[in-house]
Amino acid sequence: MSREPFEGVTPELDEMIVETPMGSLVIYRSHDTEYPGVYIDLRRDGCDCDAPLTMVEFTATECDQDEPAIITRVWDDVRKEDHQTRVVHSGIEEYFREGR
Repeated sequence: MSREPFEGVTPELDEMIVETPMGSLVIYRSHDTEYPGVYIDLRRDGCDCDAPLTMVEFTATECDQDEPAIITRVWDDVRKEDHQTRVVHSGIEEYFREGR
């Protein structure tokens, strides 16, 4: 399935920005080639740093996984340095085998 590029993508910065009433969602690529993925942060004008919301990444080496996985890490409390929630997505291979 072919998709059109998102509006607001800035190739030179490798990010996409989606405006919301609470601020701008900034989606950008992780540059770790062993764990490719994307981050989503919340940005507000006048603030020096963005609030981390989530990261979705591929991992082949997560210590408690027997096989490669897609993992989402969520900062429930954006004031904390480390994420608080981790979701290991399941059913991916079955989903695509079923031809959805």
